[in-house]
Amino acid sequence: MKKISLLFFINGIFNALGGVLLFLFSDKLAYGLNISQSANFLWYLLGAASITLAVISFYGVYLKERVSIQAIRISLMTFHGLSALVSVWAITNGMSSLIWINATIHIIFFALFYYFGLTSNREEKG
Repeated sequence: MKKISLLFFINGIFNALGGVLLFLFSDKLAYGLNISQSANFLWYLLGAASITLAVISFYGVYLKERVSIQAIRISLMTFHGLSALVSVWAITNGMSSLIWINATIHIIFFALFYYFGLTSNREEKG
């Protein structure tokens, strides 16, 4: 299994787990926010999006075409990068410091997807 395929698989597991947790425990994952019952709908949408990213990630494991792999890698890198930025923004605006856990996970995935993009480009040129 290529390294990027393994990363897609691990990312899929994390996204699937995150999506399921958002569905089942949305009220406990609010990082100390007081949210109404109807606001849980946003957590459910986020859970659905996370599971969708997991499906895309799992699908990426089996792809062989460079362009398709790059499209998925760049999409997931964008998701993780923006999620990390939003998490840091939330912390700097007074939200719970527990969000650093979320930010760190997203930063790690962003860095790994970025790194594998650089190494795959070098392998093709070299």
